[in-house]
Amino acid sequence: GAGEIQRRVFLRRLDRPDAAIAHAQRAVELDPADGTAFLLLADLHESRQAWDDAIVALEKLLSERLKLGGAKA
Repeated sequence: GAGEIQRRVFLRRLDRPDAAIAHAQRAVELDPADGTAFLLLADLHESRQAWDDAIVALEKLLSERLKLGGAKA
């Protein structure tokens, strides 16, 4: 949810990417329909050049959107 995303932003700013990723992953677990959480998770992976993990997050976002019948993030 939004609280998890805010924590991720703060942890990223504090240069704690592992903690930020853990919080972003928790956010998508809590609300898989939250496209923003998936995008932020993908962004965190991209910033660490973890391309495969970023792609997985984006693929999960697309999968969730297709389940819901829309393509909005």
